Amino acid sequence: MTDIRVPNDFVAVAMAQLSTVPQNHTPKDFVAIDMTHVSTVTNGNLNKETQDRDVNLRHEFRHIFRLMGLFGLYFTPQKWRKQNDTGSCRGFLLRSHQFYCLFVQLLMVLNGAKSITGLWYVESRLLAMQITAGAWYVLCAANAAILYYICSTDKLPEFFNVWQTYCQPSSRSRMFGTCAASVNRRKTLLFVWAIGFILSNSLFTIFSRFGPIESLQNDTHFLVAATPEPVLVWEVTAMFSMISASAAFVLPTALLLTFCSIITFQFCVFTKRFRDCMTKETRFKGCLMSLRRQHQYLSKAVFLLDDTFSFYLAVNFGALLVVACFLMYQLVVAQNYRNTMTTLLTVFWLGMTSMKFALIGVLTAQVPEKAHDITNYIHDIGVFGFKGHEEVTQMNMFMAKLNGSSISLTLWGIVPLTKEFVLTVVGVYITYFALVAQSF
Repeated sequence: MTDIRVPNDFVAVAMAQLSTVPQNHTPKDFVAIDMTHVSTVTNGNLNKETQDRDVNLRHEFRHIFRLMGLFGLYFTPQKWRKQNDTGSCRGFLLRSHQFYCLFVQLLMVLNGAKSITGLWYVESRLLAMQITAGAWYVLCAANAAILYYICSTDKLPEFFNVWQTYCQPSSRSRMFGTCAASVNRRKTLLFVWAIGFILSNSLFTIFSRFGPIESLQNDTHFLVAATPEPVLVWEVTAMFSMISASAAFVLPTALLLTFCSIITFQFCVFTKRFRDCMTKETRFKGCLMSLRRQHQYLSKAVFLLDDTFSFYLAVNFGALLVVACFLMYQLVVAQNYRNTMTTLLTVFWLGMTSMKFALIGVLTAQVPEKAHDITNYIHDIGVFGFKGHEEVTQMNMFMAKLNGSSISLTLWGIVPLTKEFVLTVVGVYITYFALVAQSF
């Protein structure tokens, strides 16, 4: 008899698939296991799909976390620090980096307070720009404080743990195979946008404050929240704080929207898998309990992500809307004390504010849209398309979940970020300024 050996990696992937099947199901239900996750081994070498099995989401974001840590916006949460790092050199470095993040945050708070107090001595022609700069510095300081709080808790590790344990193992090859190109492309575009804003904002500020044009230096005190009598030490410190504030304005948003993109693509993959379990005779041939649990795990990931970033979304969504309205009013209605520099600066800030608002609105609204998209296919299943009463009960529970509260991110748990809400806000914004522009 020929001795047949099954590779360990084949068994490991098969067991990961079997773990999603309920224990009380009969052997015939195991046919629903997606065997496309099982990779073959040829000449002792794993193919690329099997090698991707051990890739985790936290590892994929390590460069982003390092970039945020450079600007004092991220430090390693306590739950991710190893037990033996408490008294070691690595533990000392981790604690030192946490104090560095706290120092950067205090600098941004100081810069924001200095920018607000500058309203009392700024010239009238620069008052609108000073108000905008003060609001921007306060928003960036608030973002840094929120990120410091998130890193001080276990919310981010809990999200990664749930994703790694329940969401990723049942669809590893899909996550890093079929959807990897789309996710990586969107992640790259988001962080190119973020780094582009940091560089452009920083270079313009450095040139305006320390460049050869004296009139430009006099008109841009508000950009670094300088004192009436400029002091070199404070200007350099404020410049560093301004660069960190630029990072605090865009990097957390890029990180959050990348998470939203990954979850959105996973819901799309789930919908496709559910659709493949439907026959032309409107019957359902898959393991419904396993699919319902997988959808439940993805919904739990959305809940944890919302629990982590809901306050951040509320602060930024409201502040961006107010700042955009103020800048639009200055650009369309208020034309006093305006010159070329202030006009260009207003257009730049309005463009970046509107772009960030649009990205948050569009990409977060895709999450509930894709999470509830499966409802359309459930209604296509015939009345006699199920195998028994157990599957009918499972489907009723599934429909109750989908027809309940929206599976979405929220503004501090109050308003869900859905496509209808975002379109309503944008419609009110455009209508208001159309009416204001006609009255002047």
